[in-house]
Amino acid sequence: MARLQDRPWQRRFVGLAIGFLILLAIEGFCRLSGLGKSDPRNDPFVSFAGSSKLFTTDPLTNEYVTASERLKFFVEDRFPRNKGQDTYRIFCLGGSTVQGRPYSIETSFSTWLQLSLETAYPDRQFEVINCGGVSYASYRLIPILTECLDYEPDLFIVCTGQNEFLEARTYETEKRWQRAHAIASHSRIYHLFQSLKRPAPKIELKQEADALLDYRGGLRAFTRNEPWKQQVQAHYRSNLERLIALSQSAKVPITFLQPPVNLKDCPPFKSDGPAAKHYQEGQERLSRADFRQAEAHFWRALEEDLCPLRLLPSMADDLIRICRQTNAPCLDLHELLGKECPQGILGDEILVDHVHPSIRGHQLIATALLEHLSEIFGPIPQRHAATRAEIYQTHLDSLDALYYAHGQQRLRNLHLWTKGQTDGPAYKK
Repeated sequence: MARLQDRPWQRRFVGLAIGFLILLAIEGFCRLSGLGKSDPRNDPFVSFAGSSKLFTTDPLTNEYVTASERLKFFVEDRFPRNKGQDTYRIFCLGGSTVQGRPYSIETSFSTWLQLSLETAYPDRQFEVINCGGVSYASYRLIPILTECLDYEPDLFIVCTGQNEFLEARTYETEKRWQRAHAIASHSRIYHLFQSLKRPAPKIELKQEADALLDYRGGLRAFTRNEPWKQQVQAHYRSNLERLIALSQSAKVPITFLQPPVNLKDCPPFKSDGPAAKHYQEGQERLSRADFRQAEAHFWRALEEDLCPLRLLPSMADDLIRICRQTNAPCLDLHELLGKECPQGILGDEILVDHVHPSIRGHQLIATALLEHLSEIFGPIPQRHAATRAEIYQTHLDSLDALYYAHGQQRLRNLHLWTKGQTDGPAYKK
């Protein structure tokens, strides 16, 4: 019988096995001792120039209120500093969809959810706080969620993914290492090693969102750049995982909303050929009642859009996959609102532009969230729908004509913004 030293492949196998067992033992020791634990508050891709709290204390009312210096991107909301014993506190995080644009939080799903919960469960106290920031991408939500953990949250609702390509930024991590980094990031040894290294340089972003389309002619900045597109998507996946890790480590439930996108009535914002061709083919298929192929071409047009102002289908897949892996609920708003459109192809019937739901759309989102929360608070009373409709109408009647006029003006400005025709400073490459 041949000895082990006479079989090189066996020696290599034994050596690898021993090395693997040693690494496994070190990994186990790190986990038991708490060494190498990653901090989900730290963004591995970017940093921010300064930081300030989203909420401050109003000395007159002893409430938390949106800080005045943040009101360029957020709308004022407030809640008591001292949380009641029977109060259920919900923070809604995201971009302008959460804020209710082109209108405001008065007709956002956060307000309709507040009214719905109070109507369905009058014996409970509810606080639904709107933390929707205009042009806010997922990486800007980490500091907000971290701050809100100090305010005794009972639930986070997050709707993000539409603004990931808005800000100019570069990534130090090369594409070929991104997959390896994603896998290794689950290892305590890897994080321990990273903590001993000099931190890699990261692009520093402004404290508040600095969207390229805020600059006149900013549409020129969007070109076909597949490596950068892949890096943005990798960053998005990392942000989703960090949002979930932060909430779950604090034992606060988190629910995601898959953002809706206008497929049928929104041409690509910039095309070098493929996006426009797919959109045109989709329209032709639609005219021939070939709805399945029409929708497929609309999705391709979205994926090929050089200026992605809507959640890409591949990113929607990432959101669903990560939520499933982490047991985080995810409500599909695209499918929900698509039921209001012919053949389920989402368009202007329920969206006011490329991504923003109409007021009725926000009400439907609130209803879906109410049904989701009924798993916690119990069955919804049978007469709730009728009572809720009366309360909704009373709330709408309380909004003056100026509220709607401002919303329509914002919508007109938004259309110019998507074309790079804002009144901001000229774009300089």
